[in-house]
Amino acid sequence: MAGEDLRILRERDFASLARNYVRYYEPVLQVLNRTSDRIYLQQYEQLVVHPAAAIGALEAFTGLNLRGFDAKADWPKVSDTFWAFSSPSDTPHYGRAVDPGRVRSYVESMSDDEAQVVLDVCAGVSARLARSDTRS
Repeated sequence: MAGEDLRILRERDFASLARNYVRYYEPVLQVLNRTSDRIYLQQYEQLVVHPAAAIGALEAFTGLNLRGFDAKADWPKVSDTFWAFSSPSDTPHYGRAVDPGRVRSYVESMSDDEAQVVLDVCAGVSARLARSDTRS
């Protein structure tokens, strides 16, 4: 973890953390704005709550056979060299089994004010992703 990342966590600078999240999604949003019919977005929460429906919708969109997907098992990580920007595989949860306990679990470690800062900074990205999530 880089020094700036450690500072953000040590100082509980959730505004900076949220801005990093927004920057991470900027390339996704740029592509989404150009070719939204060719991109499938899946909310983790929907995968956790309705795994069969989420997997079925993904199969229908991609034409892939995902019947072998086991939500309770770990899944392989992609190579870190695949990512053109900060990799989600930098987290200990990436590649782990689908776990309802992780949905919004970060909020438990935040004050109401800290959580509101994150929601405010991420509002634009969240709204844009939600508009695209019509298949699940």
